[in-house]
Amino acid sequence: MEKLYSFRESEAIACASQNYPPLPVVKFKMGVKMSRKDFTLSPLTGVTETFFKRARDIDRVALDVLNNHGQRGVTALAAATPEDSGLTARSWRYEVVKTQKGYRVDWYNDNISEGGAIVAILLQYGHGTRGGTFVQGTDYVNPAMQSIFDSAAENIWKEVQ
Repeated sequence: MEKLYSFRESEAIACASQNYPPLPVVKFKMGVKMSRKDFTLSPLTGVTETFFKRARDIDRVALDVLNNHGQRGVTALAAATPEDSGLTARSWRYEVVKTQKGYRVDWYNDNISEGGAIVAILLQYGHGTRGGTFVQGTDYVNPAMQSIFDSAAENIWKEVQ
């Protein structure tokens, strides 16, 4: 299964061994790339004219749809996060970021353990304990986000059509 996150375990290990500050957040990305230059103009008919008018509003459309899906992602991640105290589930947030090629949604989890570990990563992949045992991780992120990723691109395309 394709991993839908951007985290390098080697970076976390390097930060811990060099006494650097811990990595601040877990970051998941979903990008939508669409621009006006993707379309060429020809004599406009009713359907084509409507399409191009909506394509000109792609910034507004992208922001509306991505903000909606960003919040849906936060809700899905919070619901799927394994709970003990509930702090990790309540620590999800998102940002819509404008890039050179379009927009993207980044999801973050701000819950950091006392030892500097990102709790959401520990829950996803598992972790060792002080006693030397290993706590198995639970893949909760991928199933929670799959429907969000699937519907975001579909909804943006519907808005532009």
